[in-house]
Amino acid sequence: MPTGGCAARRGILSSIGRLRAVTLAGLAGCCAVGPATAAPQRGDAPTLTEIVEARSIDSLVLSPDGQRLAYRVIERSVARNRTTAQWYWVALGDPAAPVALGAPSEPIWVPLFDFVENGDAQWDPESMTLYVRQTGRHGIQVHQLGPHGADRTVTDDPADVVSFSISDDGATISYKTRNTRDAIEKSAILEQQMGIHLDRTVITDGLPLINNFRVGSSMTSLRRSGPSEVLPGHSGALLTKSVEIPDHDPVEHRTPGTSIDQRSVYTSLSAETGLGFNFASLRTIVSLEKVGSMSKILPVPRYELTATTEAGVKTRCREAFCVGFSYALRQVLPNESNGEIVVLYEADEAGRSVLYGWNPFTGRSRTIYNRRTALDGGSSYAGSPCRRSGRYLACVEAGPTQPPELVRIDIQTGERVTLSDPNRSLARKTFATVELLAWTDSSGRPANGVLLRPAGSSTRHPLVITTYRCRGFLQGGTGSVVPEHILVQRGIATLCVNTRSENIAERGPDGQEILLGVHKASIESYRSAIDLLSRSGVIDPRKVGISGHSYSSNVAAYALSNTNLFAAAILGTGVTIDPNTYYLTAPVPDSWRKSVLRSMALPEPTNDILGVWQQISPSLNAGKITAPVLLLPPENEYLFGLQLYTSLRDAGGIADMYIFAGEGHSAGREPIHRYWRYRRALDWFAFWLTRREYASPETADQYRVWRELREARNITGHSPEKQGSTKSQPRPPHQPDS
Repeated sequence: MPTGGCAARRGILSSIGRLRAVTLAGLAGCCAVGPATAAPQRGDAPTLTEIVEARSIDSLVLSPDGQRLAYRVIERSVARNRTTAQWYWVALGDPAAPVALGAPSEPIWVPLFDFVENGDAQWDPESMTLYVRQTGRHGIQVHQLGPHGADRTVTDDPADVVSFSISDDGATISYKTRNTRDAIEKSAILEQQMGIHLDRTVITDGLPLINNFRVGSSMTSLRRSGPSEVLPGHSGALLTKSVEIPDHDPVEHRTPGTSIDQRSVYTSLSAETGLGFNFASLRTIVSLEKVGSMSKILPVPRYELTATTEAGVKTRCREAFCVGFSYALRQVLPNESNGEIVVLYEADEAGRSVLYGWNPFTGRSRTIYNRRTALDGGSSYAGSPCRRSGRYLACVEAGPTQPPELVRIDIQTGERVTLSDPNRSLARKTFATVELLAWTDSSGRPANGVLLRPAGSSTRHPLVITTYRCRGFLQGGTGSVVPEHILVQRGIATLCVNTRSENIAERGPDGQEILLGVHKASIESYRSAIDLLSRSGVIDPRKVGISGHSYSSNVAAYALSNTNLFAAAILGTGVTIDPNTYYLTAPVPDSWRKSVLRSMALPEPTNDILGVWQQISPSLNAGKITAPVLLLPPENEYLFGLQLYTSLRDAGGIADMYIFAGEGHSAGREPIHRYWRYRRALDWFAFWLTRREYASPETADQYRVWRELREARNITGHSPEKQGSTKSQPRPPHQPDS
C-alpha cells in the first residue's frame, strides 16, 4: 500500500488550509463528518466580474531541448467584451518570469460549441521561437512568435490552415487546408440564390442558416459534416501543402534533448495515445493491459499496470492506483533515477489528481504528490497531459478555490514550484470553506461532489446543485451556468456533483441501453445527496435548486417532471428530452443526430408505438412541473427550449427565458454574455429560494416580470406547496410534510 496512510493524508489536507475531505454514507475514509473549518482570511470575497475573468492556462508544449515550456493564457474582459489568447514560455530550471511571445490574439473557437480550441503549437528545432496556428487579418494561418511582440505570418494562404508540422531541420512547414475562403464564399452566395436544400448538413438548431459563425473578422456559414463534426459549408476535402520558412538556416544536427522523456501513456475519455513504453535502464516493458472481460452491464475496458522483463517475467501492480478505467489512469511514465513507474491517478472522476510511484522490482509504492487538486494540461473540456522533462512534470493545477496555476512538480521529491500564476490576485481572495463529499445512492452507485456553504450561520441553508463536471476552479459546473462562489455570498449553499462515466456506459442485463438510464442515475445521486445534507442539518430540503447544461439540462428537466426534489431550476441550454428536440436535430431520414436518441433507448417520436414520449417528456407533462424554470440558452439552441417554455406557460407554470445572440453551445464566447448569464442565474435562485431581490436599474424589468409570475402562481395555486403531495409526484422521504 502507499506509504503514509491516513495520517499523511490529513497532514497534506491541513497544509492546504482551505480544503477539507468529508466521507459520508458509510464509505471508508480517513476523515469523519464534522464541523467545517473556516477559510483563512486573506482578502475580500471575489466579485462576479472576477469569477468571469478568471484566466485559464492550456496547450503546454515542451521545447526540443527540454529547457522551456510554452503555454497559453486565455483572458476574458467584461469591460471590453473580448476574449484573448497570449502565448508565453517559461524556463523549467531556475524559476524566472514568463516571457510573452507575440501579442494577444483572438483564440480559435470550436464551431457550434463556442469553447476555445486547444492551441496548436510547435517549437522550432533550436528551441528559440514558437510556431502557432492562430487568427489574424488573413484568416487562420501559421505564425512564428518570439519575445518582444515578434509575430511573423509564415503561411499566408488564401485558405485557412487546419493543421501543420515543421520539418526536422526547421526549414519547411507542411500544412493542411480545405477550400479557399473566396471559393467557400462564392459557393455560399450561389447556394443562397438558388435556395438552401434541407439535408443532414443543414444546422436547424437555432442559428441563422447563413453567416452564423465568426472566424476572426469574417463570417461563415456552418454545416454538419458528421455526427459531431461541424465545418464551414463548402469547405471541401483536406489538401496538403508546404512552404519554406524564410530567413531560416536548416538545422543539420539538432541538440540532443537528453532531458526530455516522451515515454508516457496518456489516457482520457477522448484520447489514448499509447498503452505502453520501454523502460530501457531496467530492460523492462511497461504497459497498461486490459483486465477482465467487459460485462454486458458495463461494456467499458479496465486497465492494469504491468511490467515485463526481457526474460518474460511479468509483475502486476496490485495497488488501487494501478487498476481502473482510462480516465482514472490519466498518465503513466518512468522515473529512471529510482526505478519507479509514476502514475497520475484520478479516482471516480472527482477532479482530484494524485501522483503515485510504484517500483515493479521491490513492490514498494508511495504517494509523491497530493494536494486534492486537479493536475492536467488545462483543457476545460477534454483535458491533456502534464509535460515531462527529466525529473520534472509541468502541470496546470487548479482546485475548487484555487484558480489555474502552472506548476512544476519534482517526481523524485514531490517538491512543487510555481512557474506562472496569472490569477494571483484572484487566488488571494477569501473563499468559502470547501468540503469534498462522497456518498452512495440507493442502488449503491458511488457519487462525489464539492460542497460550499455560507459562513457564520448555523441555520439550514437553501441549496443549489450545479452539474455535471467539477474539475478545477469552480465556475458553475459544465457550461458555467451559475457561480458557486457568489451563491454562497448570498446565503445559498452549493453542491457541484460530478457525473461518473460508468453511469453513462451502464447497460441493462441484456446488454442494451437502459431507457434514460444515466439520467435516472444522476437524479438518484442528487436525491441521495439532498437526503444526506438534510439529515445532517446543513440544508432546507424544501429550498433546493438545480442548474443544468447540455446533458444535465436534460437531467434537470426530466427531474422536474418526475420528482419533487427541486424548488427552482435553471437550464443553461434549451436541450430537453422532448419531441421538439428530435424534430430540430434530426429532421431528415439520414440525420447523424438520430444516434442521440438510440443512446438513450428512445424511439423516434413519429414511431412511438408504446407511448414512451408521453411518459418521459417534460413538455408533455408540464402540468406536473411546479418549480419555476429559467432558460438561458445560446441562440443556436433556444428553439429546443420553446416546447418546454410554451407548455409550462400554457399549463399555468412558471417559466422565463433569456437568449444569448450569436452564441454556440457553451454560451461563453462573449464575456458580457457570461456575466449576464451568471447574474440572472444568481438573481433567479435568490428570488425563489430566499425571496430576496438584488435590484439595479438594469434588472428592473426582470424583477417586474418575476413578481408578476409569482403573483400569478399564488392566484392560480400552481405551486409546490399546493401540488407537492399529488399521487403523480410522491414526496421524497427527506422532505417533511409541512
